[in-house]
Amino acid sequence: MVVATGAAIAGAEEDGAATPPPTHPDAPAQSIGNETPAAADPDSVEDAAEPPVDSASDPAADELEEEELEDELPPRSRRMFALTGSMGWNALAGFALGGTFNIGPHVSTDIAFGVAAIGIKAGTRVRYNLFESDWTPSFGVGFQYGPGSGGESVIVNGQDGDAEVIIERSAFVQGLAAMSYQGQGGFTALFGAGYSLLLDDDNVQFVSGDEDTADITRFVSGSGIVLEVALGYAF
Repeated sequence: MVVATGAAIAGAEEDGAATPPPTHPDAPAQSIGNETPAAADPDSVEDAAEPPVDSASDPAADELEEEELEDELPPRSRRMFALTGSMGWNALAGFALGGTFNIGPHVSTDIAFGVAAIGIKAGTRVRYNLFESDWTPSFGVGFQYGPGSGGESVIVNGQDGDAEVIIERSAFVQGLAAMSYQGQGGFTALFGAGYSLLLDDDNVQFVSGDEDTADITRFVSGSGIVLEVALGYAF
């Protein structure tokens, strides 16, 4: 039997040393200091290494979303500009080429340059589209202008004889009620009727020849009903 002396016990307490408790031979060893971590699951490590996929940054998803939003737009908001050809009686610019710009689904502006009874003619018009659908009633007000014959006399052929006349500069205000169409594919059409008002009293001066022919020229060059057809393609 070993008996510890008092001096030895006192020295151990002063040094702050602690005697480890006895361990059983079959008990697992306890590690002192840094412990070795358990092996990580390879799948969990791979998942942690790969950042999550953000669907908002996927170009294909963004493009598909944009196409879906575009398909939901009214046709005149989806395709805002159209090239057109028009013709008719007192049409915007006679037999003309022009364009239409859709400010929105309800407001469209037309512009055209062509040839009419008064000679070269140009016109512009603003229309209100009642609905946002492909087919819609459309109501417009426009302004038309032609320089006339520039002060020079021209010969007009008629059934009763020829007439020499001078066609003055002509300005008109036009009112139109129409059915307007613009499909998702881009085809456009306008079928309208209305009235065109000459802002001057007379824009045809008779010089010589057959007066009946001059009167017919005055009639087709002045105020009158409007019958217009315009076809085109929108971009």
